[in-house]
Amino acid sequence: MNDARNHLLVTNRLYDVIISEPSNPWVAGAAGLFTRDFFELARSRLAGDGLFCQWVQLYELGTQEFRAILRGFTSVFPEVHVFRVATDAILIGSNGTTPLRLERILARGGPRIEADLERIGIHTPAELIAHYWVGGAELRGSLGPGPVNTDDNMLIEFTAPLRMLARSQSDREAQARELATMFAGHTTGIASHLGLVEADRPGQSSFYAGLAAASVAQGYADTGVLYARRSLEIERNPAAARAYGEALALGGLPGEALKWLGGAVREFPRDTGLWRSLVTLERSAQDWAAVRRDARTLTGLDPQDRPARYWLGESLFRAGERAAALLTLEPLAPGAWDGGAAPAARAPATGSDNALPEETVADLGFLIGSLRHSAGHPEGSIAPLRMYLRLRPADRTARTILADALEKTGRAREAEVERRRLGADSAAQAARRLAAAKAAWDADPPEKVRALLEEAREFAPDSDEVAFLLARACVRTGEAPRAARLLEEFLDANPDHPWAVGYLGQIDAADGRAERSRLLAERYTALTGRRWQVIDDR
Repeated sequence: MNDARNHLLVTNRLYDVIISEPSNPWVAGAAGLFTRDFFELARSRLAGDGLFCQWVQLYELGTQEFRAILRGFTSVFPEVHVFRVATDAILIGSNGTTPLRLERILARGGPRIEADLERIGIHTPAELIAHYWVGGAELRGSLGPGPVNTDDNMLIEFTAPLRMLARSQSDREAQARELATMFAGHTTGIASHLGLVEADRPGQSSFYAGLAAASVAQGYADTGVLYARRSLEIERNPAAARAYGEALALGGLPGEALKWLGGAVREFPRDTGLWRSLVTLERSAQDWAAVRRDARTLTGLDPQDRPARYWLGESLFRAGERAAALLTLEPLAPGAWDGGAAPAARAPATGSDNALPEETVADLGFLIGSLRHSAGHPEGSIAPLRMYLRLRPADRTARTILADALEKTGRAREAEVERRRLGADSAAQAARRLAAAKAAWDADPPEKVRALLEEAREFAPDSDEVAFLLARACVRTGEAPRAARLLEEFLDANPDHPWAVGYLGQIDAADGRAERSRLLAERYTALTGRRWQVIDDR
C-alpha cells in the first residue's frame, strides 16, 4: 500500500479512471488531495479520454470553501461536471473528449451495473441523472473570481475548521441551505448536455417529467422545478405538473405549490397522482376541510386508494364526525386488530403508491382505537392502541384510553400497568427498580433480577437501559425468544438503536437464525463503525 499522491508522482502509468475519496477537505493529510496542484498531478496521469472523480464532503464546508476547491478543479480540467448525493458532491473532470450524452449513459448499462446501482437505491436512468447538479460553462460562469485552494496556501485546511467551530447550530443550518441553492439560477441541470432527439417531442416531455420526479424524490427542488418546467413547455402533462408542484413545496413555497396543484387538478381532473400531491400539502397545512373535500374526490376516482381513504377518515375525525370516520377507516384495519384474519378488502395493495406507510398505520391504530372506544367497543380498541403505543410510547391520551378499555374488559392488572406509566413519579419508580436490579445482577438469582427489570419496564417502556438489561436477564433465565421479541418491539418504536440491533443479532446467531444475524451485524457496523462485541449472558 502506498500513498496515492506519492504514487502518482513517481509513476509514468496512465489511467482510464482515477477516483479520489479522502476524508474531509480540512483534515490534515487529506487536505492535500483537494488542491489545484493535486488536480494537475492527477490530470497528468489520465489517459486521453480518462476520467478523474473527486468526492467532496459538503456538510462541514461553506460555499466559499467549496468555490475555492471548484476554482482549482475547473482551472485544471477542460470538462467538469458536478453531481450531488445528499450532503456530498462528486466532481468529474476530463480532457473534454467524453461529453455527456444520454445514449452513452444508457449503452453503459447491463445486469452487473444495474444490480450495483439498485444496491444504493437507483433503479432507473432518471434516478441516476437526477443527481446531476451543474457543469460546463454554467459552472465556470457561476464561480467568479476568488481564492483557489493550493498547496502553497492550504486555504481549506486552515480556514474551514475555524469557521466550522465558530458557527452556531442555526449558522450551520443556514450554511446547508446556502450550499443547496448556490447554483440556483446558474444551472439548467443536465438538460443542455444530453442531446435528446428534437423530433421526439412527446418522448422528451416524458423523459423530463420523469427526471423532475426523480429530482424531487432525491430532495433537489431547484432542478426539479427546471425539469418539470421544461417538460411542460414541450407538452402539457400531469406527471410534470405534479413534480412542479412538489418541487415548489420542497423549495419552501407551500402556498405557491397549493395554488399550482389546485390549478393542475382542474386541468387534469382524473389524474390521481395530482390529487394525492394536493391532499398531502393540504394535510401539511392542516386544512382539514380541503382534505375532506379532495380526499373524497380521490376516493371517487379510485375506491381502492388506501391513503385517500385514510386521509378522508382522518379529516372526518378532525371535524368531530366520529361515526363517519370509523366507518371510513374500518376497512383499512389489519385483521389482527379484530383477532382474526383480515378480509380480502383489507389486504394491502401491491403497488407502493397504494400502501400505507408504517407511521400511518401506527396513527391509524390511534384513530380506530379511540373511535372504537368512544363507540362503546373497548375490546376492539385494545389491539390498535397497543400497536400505536409501541411506536408512540409517550402519547398519554392514547395510554389513558387503553387503560380505560382494559379496565372495562376486566383486565384490571393490565390497566394498572398502563396507569403506572402515566404516573407523575413513573421515572423515579423505574429508576429505583433499575438500580436494585443492577445491584443484584451478580449477587441474586437471575429470576429476581428479571422480575425487578420487568417492573421497571412497566414504568418506563421506552428506556434503553431498562430494555437492554431486561433482554439480557431473559437470556440469563433461558428465555431467549422472549428477549428477541422484546428487542423487536423496542426497535419497532426506536429504530436503529445500536445496542438493540447488535444484541438481537447476537441472540439470532445463538439460535441459528444466521441470515438475520448477518444483516443485523452489518447494520450495527454501519451505525457505529465497529463490530459488535459478544456479551456472555448464557
